[in-house]
Amino acid sequence: MDLITQLLLGILVLSSTLLPTMAGREGGKGLHADYYRTRCPQAESIVSEVVARAVTEDPGIAASLIRLHFHDCFVNGCDASILLDYTPSGEQTEKLSPGNFGVRGYEVIDEAKGRLEEECPEIVSCSDIIAYAARDATVASGLPAYRVPGGRRDGLASRAKDVRGNLPLPIRDLDQIVQIFQKKGMTQDDLVTLLGAHAIGVVHCAVISNSLYNFNNTSAVDPNLDPAYVRLMQAECLRPGTTKGPLDEVAPLNPVGFGTLLDNSFYRNVVSGRAVLPSDQALYSDPRTRDQVLQLANASSLRTWAKKFMKSMVKMGRTDVLTSRNGEIRRTCRVVNE
Repeated sequence: MDLITQLLLGILVLSSTLLPTMAGREGGKGLHADYYRTRCPQAESIVSEVVARAVTEDPGIAASLIRLHFHDCFVNGCDASILLDYTPSGEQTEKLSPGNFGVRGYEVIDEAKGRLEEECPEIVSCSDIIAYAARDATVASGLPAYRVPGGRRDGLASRAKDVRGNLPLPIRDLDQIVQIFQKKGMTQDDLVTLLGAHAIGVVHCAVISNSLYNFNNTSAVDPNLDPAYVRLMQAECLRPGTTKGPLDEVAPLNPVGFGTLLDNSFYRNVVSGRAVLPSDQALYSDPRTRDQVLQLANASSLRTWAKKFMKSMVKMGRTDVLTSRNGEIRRTCRVVNE
C-alpha cells in the first residue's frame, strides 16, 4: 500500500479508541471536525494527496510541515499569517523574521490551495490547510490518523516584529519556554509532548555550533552531550570558519535513529545526552519535566506518547483562531484578497 493510500484510508478509518476524544464537535472558538463535509467534501483528501506526494519526494518535508503549523499558531494565532509575502501595510511579514529562518513547506500549501480552488473556490482557508497538512505529515511519519477540527479563517496582517517573544528560542531557560506556551493556553505537559516531534527533521548548524565547539570558558563542548553523539554531530556540522560553514548547513536532529519516523526516540535521546538543542536538554535537567521525559522514554508502547501528541496538536490548532466573519478565506495563500 503506497503512502497516498495510507493517508486517505487513515482519514476515513480512524482508530476507534481515538474517536471519542477527537471526533464530532470541538469545544470553543467555532471549530469542528468534518467542517467541509457538505461544502467541499474532498478538502481533506486533496490535502492528504498533496502531502503524501511531497513526503515521498522529500521525506524531510514532514517535519517542516509540523514546524510550519507550530510557527503559524504561536504568532498571533493559527491564521496562516506566516504564509503572507506581502500585506497592504507594507511591513515585513512573519516569514522574513530570523525566528522563521529555515521554515519550509510553503510550496506544499500552495499546491494544496491551488487544487482546492479548482475543486471548491473560496471555501477552504489557508489556515485549515496548514492544520490538515501538519496532521497528514504526522501520519506520513508513522502515527495513526486523527481528526482535526476545521473552520479557521485567514488573517489580514503579518508582521515580522510580532515573532520575537512569541516563538520559544532553543535555549536552556525552561521558564521562558513554559511561559510562552502558557500564554498560548498550552501547558507544560503539552510542551514536553510536542517537543517529541524532534525525533524527525533537521537543525541548522548555526543554532548548535556553540554546543559543539564553543560552549563556555571551561569546556569547548557541552558536557551534557554524549561524546559519541558529539562526534556524529561534528561530522555533520564542521567548525565555524571552515569551507562548509554552519550558516549554510543542516544536521539531522536524530542522527542515531531513522530520522523519518515519529516515535518516543526523542525522549530516549534526551536521557542519553543525544539531544543537541539546549531547550531539549533542559527537559531532562529540570526536575519539573524530568519524570515526564523518563516516563515517555521508557514507555513500552508508542501509543502512550502518540495519543498525547495528537491531542496536543489539536489543542495547539485552536490557538487564537479567527472564525465566523473575522478574517477571510484567501484565494491565494501568499497575499490577502483585494
